[in-house]
Amino acid sequence: MENIIKIDFAKKTHAPKPINGVNNGPICKQGIVDLSRHFKKLHIPTIRLHDTDGANARFLVDVTRIFPNFDADENDEKNYFFGPTDRLLNAIHALGAEIVYRLGESIDHDKDAGWFATPPKDFDKWVRICIHIIRHYNEGWANGFELGIKYWEVWNEGEGINEHGLRCNWRNGTVEQLFDLYKKAVLGIKAYNPELKVGGMAFCSNDDGCKDFIKFCRANDLPLDFLSYHGYDKNISDIEYNALGVKQQLLDCDFNDTLVIYDEWNYVGFERDVPGDVWINIRNDDTPELAEENVKNQRSEVGGAYTAATLIKMNDLPIDIAHYYDGQCVSNWCGLFNAFAIPQKPYYSFLAYGDIYANCESLVETVCETPDFYALGATGKDFKAIMVSSYRGNEEYFGIDMMNLGEGRKKVEVYITDKDNNMLLDRVEYFNGDEVCQTLKLKKYALAYLKIYNI
Repeated sequence: MENIIKIDFAKKTHAPKPINGVNNGPICKQGIVDLSRHFKKLHIPTIRLHDTDGANARFLVDVTRIFPNFDADENDEKNYFFGPTDRLLNAIHALGAEIVYRLGESIDHDKDAGWFATPPKDFDKWVRICIHIIRHYNEGWANGFELGIKYWEVWNEGEGINEHGLRCNWRNGTVEQLFDLYKKAVLGIKAYNPELKVGGMAFCSNDDGCKDFIKFCRANDLPLDFLSYHGYDKNISDIEYNALGVKQQLLDCDFNDTLVIYDEWNYVGFERDVPGDVWINIRNDDTPELAEENVKNQRSEVGGAYTAATLIKMNDLPIDIAHYYDGQCVSNWCGLFNAFAIPQKPYYSFLAYGDIYANCESLVETVCETPDFYALGATGKDFKAIMVSSYRGNEEYFGIDMMNLGEGRKKVEVYITDKDNNMLLDRVEYFNGDEVCQTLKLKKYALAYLKIYNI
């Protein structure tokens, strides 16, 4: 057989990475929907908070929502409004997921004015407000909690300019001001508690702003516990290019221990030739059918296979933590659920990887040279696992050559997710031997998940 995936269970590589995090959830739709039962099944390791309950949500997370009157006394707890965010963070804490708290504002797409995502008029006071927010959630200030939140991200996509020429995450501000805010924030927060992990700045991509920021931190000898950036793509090669580029920039500036957080990612685009810029296409009032097509792709077998391929590929890249955008069913960017909280195709990719993440102590050497196929093998105490994504691959038979399975009788369960099936138990097979070649056939845009047990 020409198409062979080789998996050697004797050659352990590293633990499955916590790259199956999401943005937002489990509580969404202004508290009406609680997705906790789903998040538990998916074993979500980290949840990042940005655009929470939809961009420009009324009460959640953003500094201006928690401290609505910037002219008020920041030392008086009566001037803070924590209630809705308290409920959300406690729900996340109950899941056992770590929180990445974005200190800043949700995106503001308004074409005529920016209401919230603007540079604070007093950077020093803004930092003091942020420290009070940290104190509320980590040391109980203002009738707060002790949630032990480690990751504090400063702002989001402040360097980006959208298709309307607006800096909609940093309205009327400059990149120089953005970097100065980080400088004041990281020094202030580290002076308060040097054990906290502070980083940023959630850049739109591996762009000039991201590169200049890394150089700025080195030139000013600033702490940078993690570098965060985003990527909305439809080609797995673009994910690889940007991850390698970000890591090299960090190494070039001697940030050897800085974590890389890919904290917004999703499929964007079309599986056919569509002229013009994809972002203009999906945001243009004259082409709503293209916006709909993009959302359908994200939630269909296309997005499911892309999601599985991305989860697999990120384990081979210098990405330490990642967050899918978005995990709340209120968002058009949520491929995990539709608006009624019904799981969609990417949900089952997260279900397979979450099973591996929670139950397998190590990934193993996997060689997959078949174009547009991606594979991952793992071994745990109770079972061995294999995850294969056919993302744009031709519908054809392929072999999975499993080596060093150990002696004795084995049972393999084969689950399939494709256009017509959602984690369907396709078949159960039994075999003996230390090495076995399993033959499978996957449709284009499909996921196979195999679990192998000793019996």
